[in-house]
Amino acid sequence: PDVFRNNLIRLRFVYRFLDSLKGMFWLSVLLVVVAAAWELIVLTAVAVFSQSLVDVTQFDSSTFAPDSALMTVYNQFKTIPEEYRLITGFSLAAISVLIGSIVDTGITTFQTIFSTRFLIQVRCKIFSMLCNSSLSYIDQEKTGSLITMVINESRCCYNVLKNGLQLTVGFFKVAIFAGVLWFISPLLTLAVVA
Repeated sequence: PDVFRNNLIRLRFVYRFLDSLKGMFWLSVLLVVVAAAWELIVLTAVAVFSQSLVDVTQFDSSTFAPDSALMTVYNQFKTIPEEYRLITGFSLAAISVLIGSIVDTGITTFQTIFSTRFLIQVRCKIFSMLCNSSLSYIDQEKTGSLITMVINESRCCYNVLKNGLQLTVGFFKVAIFAGVLWFISPLLTLAVVA
């Protein structure tokens, strides 16, 4: 409980430093959620393509559970004429993976821009606080230690923010994958959780 409380205090402290970047921060969180949701689409496209590949080979196969969301998607997919089904399934799977890669690249680029702006903003605030400090404090400290403080403290603030975003990403991915497992087989999901 104390560790969680301390981490929450750190996050609140760093969140106050965001000021004008709060919009970019929440947009970054939204993009991460979209990327995690897109992984569900990629997983569905690959599963449907794999099932259509098994069907084309004429082997006796067990399809998805009758009441599952994947079976609903696969039934819609089976409305495509059989001669086009395999290439369509491959194309959908490949396009969904490509779009997922583009989304991940976009998110990485956006988060790089956001992190650079955040570091600049935090360093400017710390420098401003130093400028407003008493002359006796500045005179007592070495110049190198003051510069190191500005650089290290801003980097620490960024690390807290970055770890918070990574935790958010991990949470949404686990939630989405658990949902997919539940749709495939609730019994198997419970066995995996146990």
